[in-house]
Amino acid sequence: MDNTHSYIQEDSNQKSNGCLKCCLFTFVTLIGLIIVGILGIEIVDHIPYNIASQENGIYTVELKATSSPDWPFGSQDGRIVLKKNKIKKCSINFELQNDGKGMDENNWKVEWKTDKVIVTITGEEQTDEIFFLYYNGETENATSDSSQ
Repeated sequence: MDNTHSYIQEDSNQKSNGCLKCCLFTFVTLIGLIIVGILGIEIVDHIPYNIASQENGIYTVELKATSSPDWPFGSQDGRIVLKKNKIKKCSINFELQNDGKGMDENNWKVEWKTDKVIVTITGEEQTDEIFFLYYNGETENATSDSSQ
């Protein structure tokens, strides 16, 4: 009888150890999936996507969003890219203060000059920002340069 009781007790211990290992594995897997999901969303959120573009002969200027607006009423990161014959010449990053609204084609104005393109970024909660993207590949934030 003692022998049978010890086998039953060992079998019960093995089952509870197996259940504990299974629960621990499930918990660790679930936490890992949550972390990977959060990191994945963060990475995907910072992939630039085109909002608008304008062409002038061989040159194209593109307005790109590089993130979503910060929740609930925050800013959004963006980039202006100048291309010549579809090859990137230069780019400049900016931050749009637009009351948490997503960037759209109404947030920029483009003016073509003989040596550069002038891009003005407008948002509901900011003064206009002016950027020069020169055809030789140089860039300038005219707004911050004029305020110094």
